[in-house]
Amino acid sequence: MLEEFVMPASLAITLSPAQTTELAWMRDHDPTPYLREKAAAILQVASGRSLRAVSGTGLLRPRRRETVASWVRRYLADGPAGLRVRPGRGRKPAFPPLSAETARTTLHHLLRRSPRLSGLERSRWRLADLGRVVPWLQGRGPASIHRILRRLGVRYKRGRASFHSPDLAYDTKLAAITAAQLLAHAHPEAVVLLYEDEFTYYRRPSVSRAWAPQATDAPRADQGWGSNKRRRIAACLEATTGRVVAWQRHRFDRRTLARFYAAVAAAFPAAEVIFVAQDNWPVHTHPDVLAALPPQIQLLPLPT
Repeated sequence: MLEEFVMPASLAITLSPAQTTELAWMRDHDPTPYLREKAAAILQVASGRSLRAVSGTGLLRPRRRETVASWVRRYLADGPAGLRVRPGRGRKPAFPPLSAETARTTLHHLLRRSPRLSGLERSRWRLADLGRVVPWLQGRGPASIHRILRRLGVRYKRGRASFHSPDLAYDTKLAAITAAQLLAHAHPEAVVLLYEDEFTYYRRPSVSRAWAPQATDAPRADQGWGSNKRRRIAACLEATTGRVVAWQRHRFDRRTLARFYAAVAAAFPAAEVIFVAQDNWPVHTHPDVLAALPPQIQLLPLPT
């Protein structure tokens, strides 16, 4: 009984001239790679090579002898149709009905386009967005989509910036702000503590990270036409009540900042002392600003 399961080292077959011509054309010209490989194997077996030699060294990569023998038998039984993978057999495609190369090209093209062109009110792609827009990603979870993106050479790219500014007066500055907080809570009518800062915003959104093909330059943000106009805001937040005093101007130079401090003092007419905690922007301590500072305002620098 064991002899029934022993695969012979050779398999003698005879091909007609028409079959030989048919297999030679398939080996050299068929657009499907696996059909070219099967045709080449059958022709080698017909030429007298053993199954061991054909499966071991006669193909692009080693195959099992049983696999090569099954190709021969299916061809002799059904012709070229017997060599094709039947529906439902073989490895399932990850991007049906596209090939991996077509799926990669399609995805790379999509990532270069704005999500708004696909009906999404977003400026950057998310995994969930790709799962909604790309047909062969629909129904997949974020982890599955992430694995497919890596397989197609797509990475989540971002810039990294690191800053370190040691402040030898850190404890002294923090103690002064803490004392001002206690005074403002104890005497809310006479003492005011404000946290002040400036902010610049632009007409166009800032360039940030986004999904992009691997081994390419950074994702490009289309900025449109015209100059990128900016506006600057200076604002003070009262620590005890949450009240905000803000100005918006084209820019905040030392003269504009001095006028803003005067407006802040006028906003709290009953205050005897106005502490303004702010960062270490050099304009805050410019001599022209300090000379024009209202007498009730005291500047408290924040720790860096």
